[in-house]
Amino acid sequence: MSTIKVNTIDNSGSNVDFPNKLKIGGNSIEQAYTSSGTEPSSPSAGDIWYDSTNKVIYQYMNGEFKSISVNVTLSNGGDRGVHHRGYTTGGLAQSSLDYFAIPTAGNAVDFGDLLSNGRSYQNGNLSNITRGIYGIGESVTLNHITFATTGSAADFGDLTHTIENFAAGSNGTIGLMNLTRYRDGSNNLIFSPSIIDKVTIATAGNATDFGYTMSVAVITPCGLSDKTTFIKAGGTSTNSSSATVNTIEKITYDTSANGSDFGDLTSTRQNFCGSANITYGVFAGGQSAGTNVNTIEYITVATPSNATDFGDLDAANNGHTSCCNQERMTVSAGGGANVSNTIQYVTIATPSNATDFGDLLGDSIDCCANSGNAS
Repeated sequence: MSTIKVNTIDNSGSNVDFPNKLKIGGNSIEQAYTSSGTEPSSPSAGDIWYDSTNKVIYQYMNGEFKSISVNVTLSNGGDRGVHHRGYTTGGLAQSSLDYFAIPTAGNAVDFGDLLSNGRSYQNGNLSNITRGIYGIGESVTLNHITFATTGSAADFGDLTHTIENFAAGSNGTIGLMNLTRYRDGSNNLIFSPSIIDKVTIATAGNATDFGYTMSVAVITPCGLSDKTTFIKAGGTSTNSSSATVNTIEKITYDTSANGSDFGDLTSTRQNFCGSANITYGVFAGGQSAGTNVNTIEYITVATPSNATDFGDLDAANNGHTSCCNQERMTVSAGGGANVSNTIQYVTIATPSNATDFGDLLGDSIDCCANSGNAS
């Protein structure tokens, strides 16, 4: 066996190039790197390809490209969506929970019930992969479910105030709820951005004060979250549906500061829904200056900026809800010309119009959905 030991190769500051590919074990040390949405042609052993469409890194070995990426999954969502029906046609309050498999289009089936009938004012995901939390309007009550176990919900604890509206999100460990309109101890209706309640999702108990506040006072905004940042978007600055705003602000879970400006929606809107995977946040539908809209837009949650057009829902809608896994966001129910029982979906990484998914067990508005693992 021969051994060659080289301490230094020097070419007076210039690159050192070998006239032929240097091989070890028959494989070339020289590696090609390609970033594209399609697989490179005529690759050599060891070549690297970044699939820019699916955001996956591959290396060419044994005659094929093999994934070498880490499979990053959601910590605040999963493949099972569970929808609380809130109100139905005629303003009838419901406790019913429907569920569906987000990767597979189809109609929902019965999951169980919350502990009481009521409207869900929550616009945002408040779950980890195991447990979903639901707030009931005009009360302090929080209920929770275990996604893998169908059946009735259980009591989780209480909010710090009686809620009229709030926007929520979670990082998979803690959940934040910005109580945008609530009642104080004297039953006065308060309109303020100052209250953010915090819960630890894995541990049932009463909410506590998060210690920081948002800066924009709005009613019926939308909340969503990735693993690090809670987003509150839109809403109306007064009780009038014509006073909708387009502001987006953010606050981080590991924070030492109040909320700050993120950017703007493409237009003003309130009473809409949104969800986020680990990269993108997607907003859908709602009302703009009193008129229902069907627009969908998105942001990159880690990068403050204005929202960008994504596509359209199948109809103008408000009072609906959403949840997601890493690939898909579903948009369910809501009210346009009529209260709806439909479920639609979009592929989060691919801006486009929504596609029909299936139906809930009944029509639904002012509702809420969370997602987590089915097992």
